[in-house]
Amino acid sequence: MKLNILFILLFISSLSYSQNPEINLEFSGQILVTNKNTELGVFEFCLRIRNSKNGDEDYYTFLANTNGNSSFEDNGVEIPAIKYITVEDLKSKTPCELHDYLSKQGISFVKIINGKYKRWFVMYTGTYRNIQITKLKGKI
Repeated sequence: MKLNILFILLFISSLSYSQNPEINLEFSGQILVTNKNTELGVFEFCLRIRNSKNGDEDYYTFLANTNGNSSFEDNGVEIPAIKYITVEDLKSKTPCELHDYLSKQGISFVKIINGKYKRWFVMYTGTYRNIQITKLKGKI
C-alpha cells in the first residue's frame, strides 16, 4: 500500500514538473557573448534592455554548456520549426516582470541558420542593473 501511494505521489510530481513551460527566445544580435571557455564548452551571454521611462539598463545573463572545442553555432540541435519570442516582445515587460518570467521557466535560444531552426538550452543566471562594461588598456 505504501509503495502504491509513493508511486502515485511520484507520478503526480513528475507531471507538474514536466508541464513547466519553456521560453524559446530568438538568438539575435542583441544577445552577446560576454565570456567563453571553448575548451570546456561554456558560454556566458548577456541581453541588455534599456528602460525607456527612466534610462536604466538591465543586463540579463545566461549560461550555455556545449560540447567543447567547437563553435557555439556548431553545437546547436536542429529542430522542426517552432514559435519563438523576440527581444522586442520582452521589452514590453517591466524589469521585475521580466526577471520573474525568465526565472520560472526553462529557456532555449532559437536561431535560423541556412533555413534550418537550431536550438540551444541555456540557464538564466540573473539580472544586473546599470553596469558599465569597460576594457582596460595597458598596465594597471
